[in-house]
Amino acid sequence: MAYKAALIKVEGNAREKSHMTKTVEERWQEALLNEYSEVCSNFRTLTDIRFKLLAFLPIASAAAVATLNAAAVALYRGGNEKIVVSTVLTLGLALSLFGLVATIGLATYNARNDQLYDDLVARAAEIERSLNIPDGAFANRPGPWLRLPLWKIDHRTAVSWIYAASIALWLFGVAASGIGAIKGELSQEVNSVAIVVAIVVTFLVSLWIKSRKKRRLDRMKYLARKAVRMGVELPLAEAEKKKEFIRACAELSGSARKTEVVQARARYYANLNRKRFIHYFPERLVHHLPQKDRENSTQKRHLKELATCHLISLLTDLPPHRIYDSSQNRKGDMGVAKTYSLTFGRRLVNWLMKALLRTGWGPKSIYLLTVKGRKTGDLHTTPVTLVEEDGQRCLVAPYGEVNWVHNARAAGEVTLTRGRRSETVPIIELGSEASAPILKKYVNRVPITRSYFVAAPDEPVEAFVDEAPRHPVFRLDRYTYISR
Repeated sequence: MAYKAALIKVEGNAREKSHMTKTVEERWQEALLNEYSEVCSNFRTLTDIRFKLLAFLPIASAAAVATLNAAAVALYRGGNEKIVVSTVLTLGLALSLFGLVATIGLATYNARNDQLYDDLVARAAEIERSLNIPDGAFANRPGPWLRLPLWKIDHRTAVSWIYAASIALWLFGVAASGIGAIKGELSQEVNSVAIVVAIVVTFLVSLWIKSRKKRRLDRMKYLARKAVRMGVELPLAEAEKKKEFIRACAELSGSARKTEVVQARARYYANLNRKRFIHYFPERLVHHLPQKDRENSTQKRHLKELATCHLISLLTDLPPHRIYDSSQNRKGDMGVAKTYSLTFGRRLVNWLMKALLRTGWGPKSIYLLTVKGRKTGDLHTTPVTLVEEDGQRCLVAPYGEVNWVHNARAAGEVTLTRGRRSETVPIIELGSEASAPILKKYVNRVPITRSYFVAAPDEPVEAFVDEAPRHPVFRLDRYTYISR
């Protein structure tokens, strides 16, 4: 026993001595390798969870429907018809509501896993680049390259379809049970209506979620760039006093109501001495934080920005690499407006909006615009949103110079219709300076079009001057005639 204890002590001393003889760079690389191993393990765990959920969800949904159908058949074989119908409807509604809530919960859980999944991939890629492996499995991860007319071939599209199908199935059960309970019967008509309701609701909600996600990501990128731009010139001791910087970090973290929390964190880190600060901050970047007694010109810009990104990360609980990528536009997706394309989903939404507007329903600022084709002379109709500025109604082209813009310029007038009311009005195209405030108001009023603009909604009016050539604005002149 004494020999074993001595041997263990000798080996421990040898390891300690070996560790002491390693350079800082070697110890740093060893720590990175250990973290890389842990990141890969977590990545595999999240992937396994996703596959298990995908395998469980369709099977559980189909089994629940089969069980309900079997129970309905058994009840119909012996029992009063009204009691049987009432029982089946009650069971169907309860089961469908449970399945719907459970599926939404699983979809929410999967969405959060996707966020962690992305962060793990980004962190693994960062480690590979730090270890001089630029062509590693994560650093050079290939993106989806095949796209079909209706969807993109990638993991998230497949997952989205599976969850959407399951939610639509449970919505069908809820709608059929609810409509059946109101009518007091189960019929083919009830099932047909329920199917249409389930498909339409699922489709519209998925579009809304996609739009909200896109808006939030764009907003986060803008806020990250704004916070880094301010933080680079801001000494740490003064960060808590800069209200605009604190507000940007609070909104970046997910809620503008966290202003007090972010401010308290900034105060805490500002009061730490260097020895304690390196427990939260990479030591190699501590001296690159902006300071009062140092000229910013003496520091390398990219290191200052990286140090600022780490500080913002501490204030917002977001990964520093995401903040840095947004501030530097590493992925090239900032400052580039989305290109408009008339997809199947947009055609369907336009068709529904046209049907509503012809009956006089829909938001008051939306009209049907009809203009004569400049080449064929045929009439073309599309929904548009008007903006009022200084008592004048204005027509905005949020998707750029599409066909109706060229046709309107050639015709010099457009026809606006809503319900039975129709008016033909001359149009006057505005210059860049006059268009800027109207474009800013439009982007804030119609959020779904924000991705087609480079300027963010809360940027100053001057930022929208550059948008005017890409998004023509027309002022509507006095009415020429009104028909009813």
